[in-house]
Parts: sequence; structure tokens; C-alpha cells
Amino acid sequence: MKTRLFLVWFTIILYHITQAGNIDSLKSIVKKLSTDSAKAQIYYKISYYAYYTQPESLEVYVKRTLKYAKAANLLKLYLRTKNMLGYYNVMIGNNDKAIKIFKQNIKLAKSQHDTLILPAIYGNLANSYMAIGKYDSAIFYYNKALKNFERNHNPGGIATVYGALGNLYLKNKQYHEAIDYYTKSYNIYQQFYKKTHDLNYLNYMGLSEMNKGLAYKWLKKYDLSKKSFLNARKIFLITKDSNSLNQCNANLADIFSIKHQFQKSINYSWQAINYFQKAGMYNDLLISAYTIAQAYDTLRQYRKALKVLTWAKKYMDSVKLDLEFVRSFYHILSSAYAKNNKPDSAYYYLQKSYYYTDSLLKYRIKTNVENAIEKFKSQQKQKQIEMLKKQKALQQKTIRFQKLLLAVFITAFLIILMYSLILIRLVNKIRFQNKQLTELNAEIMQQKEVLQRQKEILEQQNKDITESIQYASRIQRALLPDIKILNKVFPQNFILYKPKSYVSGDFYWFYQYDNKIIITVADCTGHGVPGSLMTTLGISFLNEIVKTHNFDNAAQILNILRKFVKQSLKTKSNDFTIAQDGMDMSLIIIETDTLKASFAGAYNPLIIIDNDQLIEIKADKMPVGLFIKEKPSFTNHQLQLKPNQMIYMITDGFSDQFGGPQGKKFLYRNLKQLLLKISHLPVQEQYTVLEAEFENWKNGYKQIDDVTILGVRISGFSVTS
Repeated sequence: MKTRLFLVWFTIILYHITQAGNIDSLKSIVKKLSTDSAKAQIYYKISYYAYYTQPESLEVYVKRTLKYAKAANLLKLYLRTKNMLGYYNVMIGNNDKAIKIFKQNIKLAKSQHDTLILPAIYGNLANSYMAIGKYDSAIFYYNKALKNFERNHNPGGIATVYGALGNLYLKNKQYHEAIDYYTKSYNIYQQFYKKTHDLNYLNYMGLSEMNKGLAYKWLKKYDLSKKSFLNARKIFLITKDSNSLNQCNANLADIFSIKHQFQKSINYSWQAINYFQKAGMYNDLLISAYTIAQAYDTLRQYRKALKVLTWAKKYMDSVKLDLEFVRSFYHILSSAYAKNNKPDSAYYYLQKSYYYTDSLLKYRIKTNVENAIEKFKSQQKQKQIEMLKKQKALQQKTIRFQKLLLAVFITAFLIILMYSLILIRLVNKIRFQNKQLTELNAEIMQQKEVLQRQKEILEQQNKDITESIQYASRIQRALLPDIKILNKVFPQNFILYKPKSYVSGDFYWFYQYDNKIIITVADCTGHGVPGSLMTTLGISFLNEIVKTHNFDNAAQILNILRKFVKQSLKTKSNDFTIAQDGMDMSLIIIETDTLKASFAGAYNPLIIIDNDQLIEIKADKMPVGLFIKEKPSFTNHQLQLKPNQMIYMITDGFSDQFGGPQGKKFLYRNLKQLLLKISHLPVQEQYTVLEAEFENWKNGYKQIDDVTILGVRISGFSVTS
């Protein structure tokens, strides 16, 4: 199993944010601000939340904060934001850049006499040095941080340095000492959390507990390690620290694999992979994929092992991996192909495994030679020192011992000559190997240039496709009716409209004439580009129908629309292979003065909620389009609406969404219960609750379909055009 070290540095963020809020609400606020000072403050808060919840977008918000803080001459805020930029570079592994930023920040802090943030910068600079293996520099700056925290009487800072020292001992394989420091750090943060209930302190408790789990893991105390990781995981679920949570998931996957609980290992690995993919942490993604493949292989589920390996393989060129892991990855991939009866692919990846085995052997030989040379130089230096001591001692002796000194000198000379001959042989061997490496590097550079050209072509193609789809999205949204039409009649309304991709297979449409208004919500076959083409047909046909046909009820409109759709689709297919194409719709006509209504539906029902009672008006089980078992006409329902009633028109995207703790569908019955629960709220609050419920339910799963929910509260007055 590939060795994994998910070590979380104890970064120090002073200037904590205490006001409630989230990134979306803050982004809406910043659009309304006019001064650079106010924008800088809000963007700093957004950066703070992004650090814990959306690390992939942190750099963008930090740069905006720096821009406005500099323009407003907010020096302290500028410094703290630059410190956060340092954290970001540590998080993505760019420690050299982080060191440069932290050193600049030390000068800024001293020039501003900012004694509060200075020890924090020292501590995080030490973290960066430790990450690249410069432990002497790390210890130096940890001590400076500790002294400054003690001078400021800051036990929280002291606890942070304790945690960092625990990291240092863990890197040096002094696991018991690391556990002691993590325990000290945990205890201090626990005292703070009990007093303040500040989630930042709770998160640091989680970091201490998780890193203690790493130490137990290296000591092979797997039960204690699992206990620490599970405790830390509970904390990160509360603090919403996604990065640390998924590091726990990855380590738990390793522990369960070691304990032969392979299904649990697979489950935790997939949770970690979903995050690593979003965050661009492809090195960690590949390690987790390798863990999953090993588990499937042990369970004899060879097809699943091959599937996850071939999916993960596309990220191999995106990261720099050690030769041992690359060799192991291609070896297990070759084995997976063989066990799935694909000998050609198995042989190909076995050859790649052998190639990296050979590279690994050459690397080890080179390392051994370099170590031997260093050892030889050290021995030579020590011998020279000893020789000088002997010469000095011999100078004080009599002539009787001079002959002995000469013999010793001759012996030493012969030894040096022998080692020199050995050194010459080693140097010649190294030159030969260097020549081979030079030729190999030239070949690699040639292949790299070819791959770079292919990458540029693919990137341009992807850019062209994306721009085309985005332009199609703008066209589609332009076709949707102006919300002012609906607001004029029923001002209390909302439309939850969430396309699965840039363009949608769902659409909503309304039209007012005389004392009537028509409202419809439709779900066309498919989503994305095919679905969007059907929405264009649907909207165009509806506009033509209401302007050129006379109708008495909602069913007549659906009948005429079905005729248009069938005629259009038949012109494109002489057979009926597209017999399932069409639209699922709900359409209602409301007389605004009497509130009498006519409703017809194709699969999609109408939901009415009146005084905590839910009434569902069923739809016909056939689409607006080609259908094998279609009825001559859609059913028309005559209704008498009342003021303050809520009516809802929906598509199936919300209820069909997979998510929740067990990865199941939300289900239509649960959606009806949710609508009944929130129907008494103001319409905009209903929209907020529905959107939040949908995002929470997804729980990391991808959106599978377009989502549309239109809600209208019936007003007790009439509007005429």
C-alpha cells in the first residue's frame, strides 16, 4: 500500500470573523458597495470563509482583497490578507513562494509595529521550512514565534506552536514526542472552546486529534489511530473544514484497508476522491484510487478495480509522483487488465511498470554512488585530521621514532592511492550513467513538446465549445418571458430555475391577455444542448398558439401544442425512433377577476396548498409529443382558486436528485411534504429554503437533471391588460 502522510500545518489566522454569513450573501452585498474600504472588508470575510469551505477559489478572493485594501490604504488588513495568501500557497504545496511571501510580511509587520501578527508569521514561515525538510530553519522560527507569543501572553498562539512542534517530531519519526505535543495543544484549545464556543478553536482541536491519529498510525496502533481520526472527523463536519475532513477520510480508508474492512475503505476513499478532484489535489486523488483498486482486487471485483484505475490514470500526467508509486500504479493496472482478460493492455502497462522499475533502479544506484562518494570524502577528511595529529605528535619524539613515522606515512599513502583508484572507477561509471541520462532526457523533452502541442489544441477546442454553449445559454434565457408579466398579476411569486449545465431542458412561460394569464412549466426530453433545442421549439410554439388560435381551456392549448410538436418531429424522422421525445408540462389559465382556473397536465401535476391542506391535481400520463398510447385529448380541470392559496408547478429534477446520507433520490412525496411545510412563508423565503434544501441534499453528488419549481401566491384582486 502506498504510504500516505496527510499532515495539516497549524496555520494561524488572527482577526477572526465573528459575524454570521456566507460567501453567496457576502458577494451580493459587495456588489452594492461603492468605497474601496468597504469592498476590502467584505472580500476579506469572503476569503476567510473560502479558506475553510472553498479553498479552490481562495486565491481569487484574496487578490481582490489586496487590490481594494491597497487602494484604501488599509495597511493592517493588507498584511493579514497577504498572510492568508501565504496559507494558500502552503496548502497547494508551493512552499518556496509561501516562504517568500512570509518574509515580505515580516518586514511589513515590523515597519507597522504590528506585534500581534508578527509571531503568527514566524510560525507559518517555520511551517513552510518544515514542509521542504529544512528543520534547522523551522526550529529557529518556531522559537521566535514561541517567544513572541509568550511576550504577548497569548496561550492560543503557544498552543499553535505546540501543534507545529508535534508536526516536526512526526516528520522526524519521533512519534511518542509528537503525541505529547498534540495532546498539549488539544488541551489548551479545548479550554478556549469551552469558554467561547468559537468554532476556530474547535477546528484546531480537530487538527491536533487528526495528527495524533497519524502518529498512532506510524506506531501501528491502528485502533487508537482509527479512534483519533473518527473523533477529528466529527469535529470537521461541524466546522465544515473540507480539506481536513477529507484528509481524515483518506487516512480512515488506509486504516480500514489494513484491518481488511475493504468496503469501508472503499467508501471513505470515494468521499476523499470527490474532494481531491474538485480541489485539484490529483496526487492525493491517485493515492486514494490506488487504495480503492487494491480493495476491489482483494474482493475479486476485478472490473471495478480496472474501472477506477483507468479513470484515475488520466491524472497521472498532472502531478509529479515518485517513481515507486508510478511503478506500483502501472503494475496493478496491468494486473487488472489481465484479470479482465485484456492481455494486450495488460502487457502494455506491464512494460511501463518495467520501465519505471528500471528508472527506480537507476535512481537508487545513482543515490548509492553519491552516498558512497560522500562517505569516502568524509573518511578521507577524518584520516587527514588524524594524520596531522600523528605528525604533530611524531615531531615531538626522537629520531628513533622517525623511521616509524615514515612507515606510517607510506602505509597511509598506499591507502589513499587505493581509495583514489576506487574513486576514479566510480567517477567513470557516473560519467557513463550521466551520458545515458542526457540521452534519455532529450527523448523525454521531445515527447513533452509533442504532448504540449496536443494539449494546446485540446484546450482551444474546449474553449471554443464552452464559449458556444455559454452563448447558447444567453440566447435561451433571452427567450424566457419577462418576470414582470407575472409580477403584474401575482406579485408574490418565485421561480427556482437551476439548469444541470449551461443550457437547460426545462423552461417556464407565461402570457397575459384581457383578464386572463397563462402560466406553464415544462420539462423537455433530455438536458443540456438537446434539451435546450426542445425548449426553443416549445416556447416558439406557445407564442404562436396563443396569438393565432382561439381556445377555451388549458387542455386545448396542450392538444394544439402536441400537434405542432408531432409535426415537427416527424419531419426529422420517418420511423418512430424518437417516440419518447416531447415535453412534460403543467399549464394553467387563471381569470384574474374571478380566480376561476383551467388546468391541464402532461405527466406534471398542479399542487395547491390552502390552510395547511395539500391538493394535487393529477396530470395525464402522456407527454406533449409522440407517444404510443396517447389519448385523443388532454384532461381539462376546472378550478376555483381562493386568495392566499399557494400553487406550485414543478419538474422532476428536484425529486429525482440523488443525495442525502445514503445517496438515494429525494422523492416526490418528500418534495410535497417540504412544500406543505414552507407554504405559509413569504415566497422569497420559500425560494431560499428550497434552494438550500436542494444543495444540502446533493451532499457532494452531481446534479443529474434540470430543476424548475414555480410558486405563486394567489392574490385577491384582478389585473387587466
